[in-house]
Amino acid sequence: MHKYSQAERRPVHRRWSHPLFFSFVVSSLLLGLTCGCGTGKPTAATNDPDQLLQQMSEKLAHATKLSFKVDRKLDAALVEGLNIPEKAQIEISVSRPGKFLARSDSQDNVRHFVFDGQNLSVYDETMELYATVPVPGTIDEVVTKIDEKYGFTPPLAEFILSDPYGALSPRIKSQAYKGKETVGGVECHHLSLGGEVADSELWIGVTDLLPRKLVATFKDREGGPRLQADFSDWNLAATLDDKFFAFVAPQDAESVEMVTEAQMKETAAKVAARQR
Repeated sequence: MHKYSQAERRPVHRRWSHPLFFSFVVSSLLLGLTCGCGTGKPTAATNDPDQLLQQMSEKLAHATKLSFKVDRKLDAALVEGLNIPEKAQIEISVSRPGKFLARSDSQDNVRHFVFDGQNLSVYDETMELYATVPVPGTIDEVVTKIDEKYGFTPPLAEFILSDPYGALSPRIKSQAYKGKETVGGVECHHLSLGGEVADSELWIGVTDLLPRKLVATFKDREGGPRLQADFSDWNLAATLDDKFFAFVAPQDAESVEMVTEAQMKETAAKVAARQR
């Protein structure tokens, strides 16, 4: 797993091409560690963790316009250059098949990801910098393209794909049903999901089958640092028109290049060569 670079301020291009859990990546960090198995169709009420994951996935995938919020906490050990826990409030809006907007507000930065079906724009409100690259296609296609070329994924990518279960299921190593618990006033199924990198606990609403909380404990880090994500304000029938996903750069913002992963590797190789 990569660390999320909070300390890097220069060069600017490092900020655009690193996953910062703004790239939530709760994509590579969040549920990239947990996973379901099996491919059968979900049934009605069940205590089977794999079927509950499938039901959650279908509920999300069938919503053509949705929005939700996440309060995310990262232990300091998961964030490069940080010696205190990092907290962020993340807001996600989706219009399938080809538009999304994500806004992350932490103690250090406010960042926006905006995809309008043709272009992806990343805007750092705190530093007044933005980058826009053409990546026409669906949400699934842009997530894949950005990951391959620039080495990051948008916030909570697994939750906004057309098949969340398909993205999560290949990574599971173990799973268990832990009973019902109340989270944020909502009765939930509590699932325990084991992975190679982290063990996770996931709470899914009993009535609405929506994710309500996730806690991941990383086994490959000293002290077992944790990531916690609390989901709220789910709206599976959000009112979102095309203008909502149109990025207009603020007048005082500066345009910068979104550097590819290949360019970053080339730069890193040159720096390493000079240090020998």
